[in-house]
Order: sequence, then C-alpha cells, then structure tokens
Amino acid sequence: MSHNNLGAVQSDNEAAAPPSPSEILKVFPWERLPTEIRDKIFDNLEDEPLYESYFKRNGSVPALVVALRSLQLSYEHVLQRFAENSSAIVINEWTSFDLSDMSQKELDTIVKAEMELSSIVHWVWGSPYDPESQIGKPTWYTKQFLRATNLREVHLSLNLEYGVHQFDMVQFITEFPYWLEGCKALTKLTVEIPIVNVDESDRRRVLDGLMTRIHKKTGRTSLFIEVVGQKWHEMAEVWIWEAAPGT
Repeated sequence: MSHNNLGAVQSDNEAAAPPSPSEILKVFPWERLPTEIRDKIFDNLEDEPLYESYFKRNGSVPALVVALRSLQLSYEHVLQRFAENSSAIVINEWTSFDLSDMSQKELDTIVKAEMELSSIVHWVWGSPYDPESQIGKPTWYTKQFLRATNLREVHLSLNLEYGVHQFDMVQFITEFPYWLEGCKALTKLTVEIPIVNVDESDRRRVLDGLMTRIHKKTGRTSLFIEVVGQKWHEMAEVWIWEAAPGT
C-alpha cells in the first residue's frame, strides 16, 4: 500500500468518527421534533451498552444533557430522563465531590445522596500530629448543597475497608453533622458510625451525648438499625433519623 493510500485510509477513519453532541445540534432539528420522536431517540440511547450513561451523572453531567441546555424544549425533555437516572446520586472520590458542573435545574432533580467521605474526611479535622491545629467546617463541600433544595435523604459513611485513620473515625463520630450543614430540607438521614478501638463505655457516652444534642436541635429521635462490616475488620453501626410523615 502506498503512502498516499495509507493517508486516504486514515482520512476515512477520521471521517467515520461519531460527531460530538454539540456538532449534532448544529445540523439536527431537535426543537422541531415531536416529543414521541425524541422519546424514541432517548430510548435507543438508553439501550446502548456504554459504561458512561447518556442520562446518569457519573462524575460529571452527561455530554448530551450539557449539549441540550440551550434548547428549551429538548432540555426539559432530557431532564426527565436525567431525573430518572440521577435523582439518587453517589458522591465519593470516584464520582467527584464537586457538583459545580450542574445547572440549577439539574441540581433540582437530586432527591437522595449517598456520601462516602473516606478520602476527604480528614480535611475538616485538625492534624492528628499537631495538637495546635484547629477544626474547621468543610464549607467548600457543604455550600453546594444549599442549591440542591429538593435533597431529602442522605446516607453518610466512611469506607472502612480502605485504611481510614482511627483519629478520623473518632472525630467523625461527633463531627459528622458538619458535612450536612448545606442540607436544609432532609427528611431522612442514615449515618454509618464507626466502631473504634476505644473504651466501650467512653464510646457509648459520646454517642449518647451526640444523640441528645441532635434531638434537641432537630426534634428527631435516632434509631439504631444494625452493625455492618466483617468480623475482625473495621465495623460500623447504622443509625437513622427520619422525620414524621407530613413534616
């Protein structure tokens, strides 16, 4: 094969590359399509066996949703699919702790959030090696949830299988409410509270004090559910606070 022919093959391959969502918008009449046709297109996309969903947030807002933001009818339509797939989101080091890429309408779809904080939990505490260090509040994280006004349920945990420092576990027991300060409309909170290597009576006294403070502030009574984890490994108690129906 000649050099010129090879170049032609490369050009053909490049021409065959799928267009980006923004390129499609320039030539495809999304806004003029009947709703049923867009639904069919979205159905076909959902059937695609791709790791990255067209409608689910997995570390970032899907490119299709972003591309349709400037088209009023199409954006409202795709938001319905986005809400179906992303109303319950997972927030951890793999899916990103940063929601700043989401528009207000996209944030409005969030109803539940599972927050796994192992890789950032130490950012709120003082250093375990520096007794003079100060505890701060993770406002860089919590302030984004002030805009997620439909968020009603949060599940808060540490991944204890990946070497979370005992100091961080101890502090998390009493300071986990700091991570929830941006969540202003919760009706249900689930927290996995680590079982740390301290005297059990001391741990129970700390927990009792925590439950009392939360009850005084919110009027909600905690409910112990179960112990999770494997024997001989780090374990945690699952506690739930839930608002009465209609409140």
